[in-house]
Amino acid sequence: MEAPIVSPIPPQPLPLFRNTMKNNEDLIKDEDMSTPSAFTPITSIASPMSQSPLTLPPTPTVFIPKCTPVNSLSASQSLERKIMNRIKQSYSLLCLVRRTSELANRKTPLYPLQAASGDIVSPMIIYPIRLLISSSLHHSIQPYVSATLSSLNQATRILVTALFDFASSAFDEFGSLDSNDKWLLVKTFAQSFSCIESFYRAHLIFPGKNTICMAGYTAYFDLDDIHTFFSDSPNPANAEQAKEMIHGFLKENSKIFHDTIRRINPSEEEFLALLGLAFWNIDSTPANENLLAMAERNRKAILHELHILYKEEKRQSEYAGRLGDLFFFIMTYQTCIARMPERFEYFRLLDLIDDSHLVYQMNKTQ
Repeated sequence: MEAPIVSPIPPQPLPLFRNTMKNNEDLIKDEDMSTPSAFTPITSIASPMSQSPLTLPPTPTVFIPKCTPVNSLSASQSLERKIMNRIKQSYSLLCLVRRTSELANRKTPLYPLQAASGDIVSPMIIYPIRLLISSSLHHSIQPYVSATLSSLNQATRILVTALFDFASSAFDEFGSLDSNDKWLLVKTFAQSFSCIESFYRAHLIFPGKNTICMAGYTAYFDLDDIHTFFSDSPNPANAEQAKEMIHGFLKENSKIFHDTIRRINPSEEEFLALLGLAFWNIDSTPANENLLAMAERNRKAILHELHILYKEEKRQSEYAGRLGDLFFFIMTYQTCIARMPERFEYFRLLDLIDDSHLVYQMNKTQ
């Protein structure tokens, strides 16, 4: 006698996000809620002559999208972080392109053997962040130089051009967008990227130096050496006024930024996740509905991979506080981004830069 044929019950698709955190009422909003409030940019800008120190926003309430429990995923699914791995590979390429381009475009180019001195190049090709972490031990042979206004403009042009390749490599959907949407994403991201990476890399390369931030991949800005930044200014007399303004702006605020990153101390994975979240942080831009929906999907996917990272790989059952730290990190640097346009408008009024400078076009008041 033949056994009866039983139709298999089709598997039910798992929701993309399911909360695995405790204290649901305090931490979780509705599953369909959009980006956490920590991503709302700060739009108020002080007057250009204001010298008051930066006042940081209060610690934000953290809303964490619901995530599929990792114990319901297969081993291959739970350990798979496709987006963050692609961001890592894309950032590796971005670092290599910027480093090579900046060194080749210096006024006094390095001899190729100098640019490749030591064992700096080989690890960077695969794991640039590993190089950055160890570069504090090797920065004497790494060809870092003090930035100037012209070198910052050149580094910005290199970065913005390379960011299109970064986006195409990291996110498949970017290639399907029209040129206007691509430019909106890259222009918005370039501001966030420059601010976040500047202090993150300075923290790794020059630990304990509150006066330094990166102004390019191979150049840095030092508050104690501010005259070098304006050394190639077309109006030296006006540069003296700008020195006073920028010194007043950075003296206290630079310390706040460095203190924040030292306290939070993002890991490689967290830094890469922050870059991905910042790339799709366009809710306050004139983006169309389709692009906003795409951004929301990608942010949720990145946060989902962070859940996997903490819960499955790091075996952390309580990580809401860590996510809160990352969102506070973003809020701190959004404050920096919001106040940059006024500084560059001030530089333009002093004829230190003009409309042709890309660094001004990327930061000017809209």
